[in-house]
Amino acid sequence: NRNYTSRSEIMLLKYLSDITDSKLSYFALPVVWGFASVLNVRGAALLEEKYQAADPRRNWERNSKDDAQTAKVRDLATRYHYASSNGLEGFPLFATTIILGNAANLGNRFMNGVALSYVAIRGLYTYLYLTTPLDGSHQRGKFRTLIWVIGSYGCLYVLAKSALNLSRNGPLLNQITRD
Repeated sequence: NRNYTSRSEIMLLKYLSDITDSKLSYFALPVVWGFASVLNVRGAALLEEKYQAADPRRNWERNSKDDAQTAKVRDLATRYHYASSNGLEGFPLFATTIILGNAANLGNRFMNGVALSYVAIRGLYTYLYLTTPLDGSHQRGKFRTLIWVIGSYGCLYVLAKSALNLSRNGPLLNQITRD
């Protein structure tokens, strides 16, 4: 049993403490957007040469009628596309949450935790989205919906907390000019 801490351990702990005190939550914005965008690229790659960049919005419709591809590949490519769309649709709520939460001075550690939680929730949601059978008989679909609700309502909670904090401290413009 050791009762002392080495110099390198102290430096590591100080570094980790400095990181958690930084506004790392902003870095989650490109991560969430990029992850959602990559899903669409992956879905398009499954379609191979059937993907047409000149008319990308119709690829999913065009390929749903293609008998040369197996139904399983088409379904998976479509799931990637829909998972991407869902992620991009949820991005404005998440971005607003991060920006307003930081502007309302909710605390760097709190906002970093919010960002990390949202990224993890979106990752789990996407995994469930891609692996749940399409027939609707699987319980994972209900769990996936619960995960989506937790992520979305978590953002709404932070937005409400931001609004309360901003309303107590006066207009945002006054806060910025005071700093």
